[in-house]
Amino acid sequence: MNKLYIDDVMDLRQYEKVREEQRKKIIALKQIRRVGVGPFISLVFENRETMLFQIQEMARAERIIDEKLLQEEIDIYNNLIPELGEISITLLIELTSKEELYLWLPRLVGIEDSLYLELHAGNLKDTSAYPDLSKDPEQSIPILGGTKSLLTLKADVQKDHQEMLTREDITASVHYLKFYIDEFNRELFRSSNLIVKIDHPEYRYTTYLSNTLQGSILDDWSD
Repeated sequence: MNKLYIDDVMDLRQYEKVREEQRKKIIALKQIRRVGVGPFISLVFENRETMLFQIQEMARAERIIDEKLLQEEIDIYNNLIPELGEISITLLIELTSKEELYLWLPRLVGIEDSLYLELHAGNLKDTSAYPDLSKDPEQSIPILGGTKSLLTLKADVQKDHQEMLTREDITASVHYLKFYIDEFNRELFRSSNLIVKIDHPEYRYTTYLSNTLQGSILDDWSD
């Protein structure tokens, strides 16, 4: 997927003219690319469009007109734009009160290291060619409900953001993660049913990803 350059970012006056239209477009896109996992965690599957919108909104809010400062922001967000075989995710802990934050953020330390993507048999007729990683503790965890994944991947934490956001005694409410799918397993991804799972001692939930979201991720890889 193409990265962003400074010429891709509209100046503040130009952006103000099209902002409402852009907001509607991104809201529609995030209806596809935002997934709830459990009662108060959401995953946003980021791409070039969502990152450009983040930059435009940030520049608008902070009135950034200096090109050097803007380029610094572009460089940060470019790291979150998925390349071929990557799935880029923002994990959001969506708590609305101070009481909930004080209760849950200490309990959820390590949540960023607890996200998994499972590929389950979908349209594939023969899965014998694919490796069984279910016994590899670094990549797999037990599948709930007795079903067996064809492949289970653990999300990687984006270390630049982890260093800024994570403390030993309390977690942040936002984390940036990526899944990496090698060339051998991309066709498996294309043909499988997808499940995301959070397996943390204090928070264990799982949900299917829609075919529409799956197709949108594949579109990212073809750009």
